Amino acid sequence: MKSKLRIVGLVMLIMLWNFSTFSLAANEQLTFSASKDVVKSGDTFEITIAQESDGIVGFESSLNYDTDLFTLTKVENGTGWRDMGNQTTKFDAISDTAIKSGNIFKLTFSVKEDVSAEESDIELTGIKLYRTSTDMIQLDDKIITVEVEETDSPDDNEEDDKKELKGITLDNSNLTLVLGITKKMGLSVQANPLTASLPEIVWSSSNEKVVTIEKESNSMISLVPVGVGNATITAKTKDGKYTATCNVTVNASGDVSGDTNNTNTNNTNNNNKNDTNGSQNVVNDIRNISAVDNTTKSGILPKTGSVTRVVLLAIAGLLGVGVVSYISYKKYKGI
Repeated sequence: MKSKLRIVGLVMLIMLWNFSTFSLAANEQLTFSASKDVVKSGDTFEITIAQESDGIVGFESSLNYDTDLFTLTKVENGTGWRDMGNQTTKFDAISDTAIKSGNIFKLTFSVKEDVSAEESDIELTGIKLYRTSTDMIQLDDKIITVEVEETDSPDDNEEDDKKELKGITLDNSNLTLVLGITKKMGLSVQANPLTASLPEIVWSSSNEKVVTIEKESNSMISLVPVGVGNATITAKTKDGKYTATCNVTVNASGDVSGDTNNTNTNNTNNNNKNDTNGSQNVVNDIRNISAVDNTTKSGILPKTGSVTRVVLLAIAGLLGVGVVSYISYKKYKGI
């Protein structure tokens, strides 16, 4: 009978010990949380390791995270805890007295610049809580999933809106055109910075009977002279805030002025005129050479004459010499 009582008592002690151990595990709770679960390049966020228990004096764990995405920038110990790990992957702490609640560690991370959008897990593994140096409980691993979003690129239009337009300027302020010859004219921007985009431009001619406009682009037009006279070309921003003008004169013919292209046209025209004048001079020289000068001076032949006349004179001279020679021969033979 006594042996049976001893067996029953031993079983009850074992059950009580198991119950006490289970209760201890149930009372020891660890939280692993992040201040943000969605981040972008350059953001910072915090990971907190905290506990609730009947009182623990030791903590042990390992931290795993993607070092290509995140940088651990700061480690803070909770009140009453001394750090015993390496503060990179190993996070261990001890306390001189049993601590029932509060943070064990608070970790600050930063998201690296220019990282790709993806999800990444931060894991706390090998978690052990110590009530005493020999009384230890091991907990399951903890995982936090952090989503890294792609950094928004600034919209080009939004950037342009921030740029301050100072004014617009036409390529020419005065322009002379020849009837029937089309001329292109452009527009430039005065802005801060200089790369500010050009707003929509409204073009107009004050006299459509003199010059009409063919729009090539927002900043370029072709001027088509259709009549002799004067007109004013106006370029205006759609909001009417900035205006630029050019005075145009259309001639029936003559030089085109206004810019480098016109200057080149003038030079070409002048060169053509010079070539024409040169050709005319050559023609005149030929005419002068061919012309017959009928004037003579006493005792000499004309300075100039036709080829035919010179040949006839030569033949006549030869005949004269022949006649004289023949008469002289007859006289000599009669002797």
